Amino acid sequence: MLTLEELYYADFEIMEPELVLQSWNDSHSYTGYQCSGRPYDGLMLITGDIRMEFSMIDGVTVTGAKNDLVYLPMGLRYTVRIEWEAAALPRIQDLLFNFILRDENGQALSLSDIPLIVSRDGERFEKYFQVLSAACHAPKRSMVCVKAEAYRLLRHVLSFCVGESEKRYPIRAGVEYLKLHWNENTPVSELATLCGMSECYFRRLFGKFAGMNPVRYRTLIRISAAKSMLSAGGMSVVEVAEAVGFEDCFYFSRVFKSIVGVSPSVYARNPQK
Repeated sequence: MLTLEELYYADFEIMEPELVLQSWNDSHSYTGYQCSGRPYDGLMLITGDIRMEFSMIDGVTVTGAKNDLVYLPMGLRYTVRIEWEAAALPRIQDLLFNFILRDENGQALSLSDIPLIVSRDGERFEKYFQVLSAACHAPKRSMVCVKAEAYRLLRHVLSFCVGESEKRYPIRAGVEYLKLHWNENTPVSELATLCGMSECYFRRLFGKFAGMNPVRYRTLIRISAAKSMLSAGGMSVVEVAEAVGFEDCFYFSRVFKSIVGVSPSVYARNPQK
């Protein structure tokens, strides 16, 4: 799994780019991806005076509002609740860039298991969304133009992420340690010590920049690794649980199902679930 920052330096291709103009005037919720999951990755720029709450099947929620740029991963199962206070809303409340990313071998790239708030100042990207929209909805649509504008938009977003990553990393040492030692139960206090700060301050910074607490971040890495091991076959659920850092197989199964939607044994039989 790559981060948005790492994607900036990777060799990838954008497939099936599309720009959707969305309006929520007649609806306060959307449940279309609750069972099947998103078929595309997405970057959503919220342009209207609305509040959007993305709720995953394990109870985790991410909230976006006007000018937020939100990344929505492929395969994500979630519902959306929309709230607004204005008596009348503009015709369009968000711009949604749908796409599929593939690496140099044609494999789909995974960037996250949950929605990410890429920027609280997404207005800076609106002109690139609008140009892509014009290319997508032109009377004589040219895929060359559509893909060129899709790459242009994504380049500006990823460049922004790289710049932000340089600002965020008083906690870099802790994040990098988690990425390398995700199957170890390192206390958060030790991660804070690596960064030269108190545990309380480390947790606050981690939540601000990662959108979740350190334990949740480690758990998502572990479950992603477990999915790969189960897909490959040759290991029992107990062996996979131990390999990814869970001492209790039953607890591993509960956590796995809460995030993936099915138990590890079911996933092993049908990895595409």
